[in-house]
Amino acid sequence: MTNDIGGNINIEISAVLGKTKIRIGRLVKVRRGEIIELDARSCDPLTIYSGGIPIAKGEVIATEGGNISIRITEIL
Repeated sequence: MTNDIGGNINIEISAVLGKTKIRIGRLVKVRRGEIIELDARSCDPLTIYSGGIPIAKGEVIATEGGNISIRITEIL
């Protein structure tokens, strides 16, 4: 008998490039094509979250089908 706890349960994960704070007045004026600067550099790893908890770090890669994917570089 194998120990497969939770093996068939789906969870949602999200990857965050960076963060910033912006005033509501500025946010409502944002238009297509504008740039919002984040607190991360382009070479910084993404943080991967599940349930609001950081679980890993990774880097963006493009897969054969043209999808954007994440290569896990660190488990937190």
